[in-house]
Amino acid sequence: MYEIYVEAEELLHRGIQKSYIERGENVSSHRSRIDINRLCGQGGITKDTLSCNYFNRDENNILKKTLLAGLKLGLSIVLGTGLKIKLQKMCFSLEENISAITLIRVSLKSARNSINRLTRRYSAVLEVINILYESQGIQLEGSSKHINLRGYFFDMNAFFETLIGRLLQNCSEGYSVKDQYSLHDMFIYTSGFNPCNRGSPTSRHDFALMKEGRVVKLLDAKYRDLWERSLPAKMLYQLAIYAVSGIGDKTATILYPTLSDIPTTAKININDPASCGNIASVILQPVNLEKVAELVSGDLGELMSYIMIIIF
Repeated sequence: MYEIYVEAEELLHRGIQKSYIERGENVSSHRSRIDINRLCGQGGITKDTLSCNYFNRDENNILKKTLLAGLKLGLSIVLGTGLKIKLQKMCFSLEENISAITLIRVSLKSARNSINRLTRRYSAVLEVINILYESQGIQLEGSSKHINLRGYFFDMNAFFETLIGRLLQNCSEGYSVKDQYSLHDMFIYTSGFNPCNRGSPTSRHDFALMKEGRVVKLLDAKYRDLWERSLPAKMLYQLAIYAVSGIGDKTATILYPTLSDIPTTAKININDPASCGNIASVILQPVNLEKVAELVSGDLGELMSYIMIIIF
């Protein structure tokens, strides 16, 4: 975080770089190039002004706007009071003449593309801003949900869960999907035995597949290759609780990623210890990500068929 402050301070110390920005407006005296298209569009000269296009040397350019947005991003992340104050002063100084923009990949790319031999000194601070921006999270296309990431590592658990949710929503024809489905009233403190007066624990499942308002199947997305690696006991116990809850078809399915068609469905029966009769099941279902990627850019019907096979 200190790096963005150092780079920005060096830029401000050397002076704000101004750029020639094209402007078009009606002026009282001829200035640069007459805008013939606008002049014809308004039916000729009808006022005491002339439509002109000209270049004005201004500091309110994409580099300064991106720098300001990057400093604000750093300000929202930094914890140290001293550094926070320094970043605030920089932001206040720039805000006097620089327009605020929302920091997105498009603006970062535009700023990097505007670098030339005169503005090459901005390359370092733009790289730092880009790292900070990418470290904060991802936003999937068409979604308002922003996935927070930890440090500079990509959170594949959140990404895989979001991917599965999108596939279920778009490809489970005839069914609706409810995210983060809660199993209410499954765990309840006994009356008179809740000395701390705490709320009862709520078990929350990733997805519930529903039809006509009724849950028909519970599914959970886990970013762990359960073909190559063993099933952790905590995952088994978690899914076992879902399966014996009585909601759905007495099964709970773990959807996990794989990169080939070799892994096949595995099923773990949950038996009554006394009678040895089956009371529920946990299903381990692989999802071939390479096949999904191929079908997403191909036939939607084949993708829907593949997802329905995975679900059932």
